[in-house]
Amino acid sequence: MKGRKTGFFFESYGKLFKKGGQSAVGRTVLLTGVSLAIISVWMLSSGYVIPALFGPDGLPGPAHLAGDLLFAAAVLLIHVRLVRRLLRYQRTVEAAGAEQERVGNILSAIMESSPEVLVFSLDRDYRYTAFNQMHKDLMKRLWKTEIRKGMNMLALIGDETRRSRFSEQLERTLGGESFSASAEYGDQEFPRAYWQLYLSPIRSGGGEITGLTCLALNVTTLKRAEENNSYLSYHDQMTGLYNRRYYEDRLGQFDREENYPLAVVIADVNGLKFTNDVFGHIEGDKLIKAFAEILKKECGACGIAARFGGDEFVILLPRTEPGQLQELLDRITRRIELQKL
Repeated sequence: MKGRKTGFFFESYGKLFKKGGQSAVGRTVLLTGVSLAIISVWMLSSGYVIPALFGPDGLPGPAHLAGDLLFAAAVLLIHVRLVRRLLRYQRTVEAAGAEQERVGNILSAIMESSPEVLVFSLDRDYRYTAFNQMHKDLMKRLWKTEIRKGMNMLALIGDETRRSRFSEQLERTLGGESFSASAEYGDQEFPRAYWQLYLSPIRSGGGEITGLTCLALNVTTLKRAEENNSYLSYHDQMTGLYNRRYYEDRLGQFDREENYPLAVVIADVNGLKFTNDVFGHIEGDKLIKAFAEILKKECGACGIAARFGGDEFVILLPRTEPGQLQELLDRITRRIELQKL
């Protein structure tokens, strides 16, 4: 019981230094003043308190003086212990502040390190609570507005379709869902760019959703590479026609009753070996490219023209009657006759 009372006294007395400001110096000065005030009040009132406790004669002079000194020593002891606690507390706060600043600097450096990364956070009313410089620059470029904390993001988006779509994504996030989504921006004024968005809710210590955060990565280069790889996987690099792989994939899709009659034309370039041997492969390549251009112009709207390899080509024509096929072959023949190499 005694220890509990002592602890309560230290706790109550120690609360005083919280009023001395945030610095250890201010709190120590306040604490010292309180301690001296307690000692002074005792010195001034002991002449009345002692007689009240021990009778009119009080205590002998030496005992009275010893009591005063013991009281002062006890107050000073408490004062020293509290100051030590204060200094330890201050060092802990300073260390935590330094660590928080270090982590904040790291996160800030990460957020601002790449022009390919957008970061922003919103509260439940879609108002900005944080954003990096790249997001700020993009919003100004797209919607002609200098964003600031507290501004409603949805109110800044001038395109109704985009605003509605993005509003649905924000609602999903504020509902507790974490997910990724893709976005595409660009028009006549700005080159088209592709972004991968990662949205997550922000939760308080009690688990309540207080807002959301969005990390967006510029994946335009990756998207372009994928498109290029897809193009190369189905196109002949020399002529730009479809390649054998694409033709075989589409043949299976076209081989259905709704595409009948289905015409398949196989052709090759006469004299290619002679051209390569006499004039060189550069001239032979010109001959292949010239024939490919004729097939593009005549077959592009009605079928698929593909290069099998070397001088071999194939044309796939769905829903083509024999008469239509003959007309097409006649047009190709006339173009070949008119072609100058």
